[in-house]
Formats: sequence, C-alpha cells, structure tokens
Amino acid sequence: MPVADSPRTAMLQLFRQFLTFTGVGAVGTLLHYLTLILAVSVFGLAPTTGTGIGATIGALTNYLLNRRITFRSSCRHCEALPKFLITAASSLGLNVVIVGLLTHVGLHYLLAQVFATGTVLVGNYLAARLWIFR
Repeated sequence: MPVADSPRTAMLQLFRQFLTFTGVGAVGTLLHYLTLILAVSVFGLAPTTGTGIGATIGALTNYLLNRRITFRSSCRHCEALPKFLITAASSLGLNVVIVGLLTHVGLHYLLAQVFATGTVLVGNYLAARLWIFR
C-alpha cells in the first residue's frame, strides 16, 4: 500500500467506526426515548426522571454493543466497565441538565432530548475510543 493512502485509509476506518458507534448508539437511544416517553406519558413522571431512567437503560445497551461490535474489545469488563460508568454518569448528568434547562424555558421535552443527545454524542465516542475500549 502506498504511503499516501495510509492517512486516507486511517480516516476511512475511523469514519466507519464512528458510523458503527452512531448506529449502535441509535439502538441505545431508541430504548432511551421509548423509556422516556413511557415514563412521562404513561407513568406521569417528570421529564428529568424519565430521561435519567432512559439514559441508564440506553447506556448499558450501548456498553455491551459497542464493546462487542464497534470496538471488538477484548478488554476485561473489570477494566472497561468502570471507565464506561464514569463516562456514562458524566453524560447522564449533562443530559439531565440540558433537558431540565431546555424544558424549563418552554421547549418540548422530546426536542430538548434531541438536543441533549447530539451534544453528548461526540464526547462519548472519543471517550470510548481513546479511553474505555482502547
């Protein structure tokens, strides 16, 4: 392989990995949103409580799928899981704050959640790639 193709190949691999991460994240996000909608619409919970429960379910789904599919990590759970939990807790906190602030100023809770999801996506990918599943 020519040296000139190496950076391009590396960028394509990185892009594919990010797309896989995003696809796996879509599964976790779907579970998050379904839980949020059920919590608010069916059980009458506050949007911040619903998003907290949903984010937890989505995060655990993302951990298992990203470990196996996106990063094909052989890292032991006792090493990767605590790092993931720190990242997930930080993301959960940021998510709840964003949803809380945006719903407080009158934005619909689902739109607030979309904004929160987009905000934490890139940071979560970088943490997973560079720290959790390295």
